[in-house]
Amino acid sequence: MAPAYARAMAMSPIFEFADRFVTEQSELDPCLATSRGIPGYDHLLTDFSPHGHDERCANSTISPTAMRTIASLAASSPSVSTSRC
Repeated sequence: MAPAYARAMAMSPIFEFADRFVTEQSELDPCLATSRGIPGYDHLLTDFSPHGHDERCANSTISPTAMRTIASLAASSPSVSTSRC
């Protein structure tokens, strides 16, 4: 059985958003992921080519979808106590 925090994360839109964000960022910058202690990226290198740089820049721009997600998260209330800061 998964730990209580893992079950809470699966139910909370805030945790789903954060998990998706960290995963996408980690895939684009494995060196950053490794320095943050995120497992599974320590055997990879960040693509520092012009294409890799452009891809990371495009991902760091806040898209309309991200803005809607942020707005919906701001309007929601924590569903479980672990969603609170």
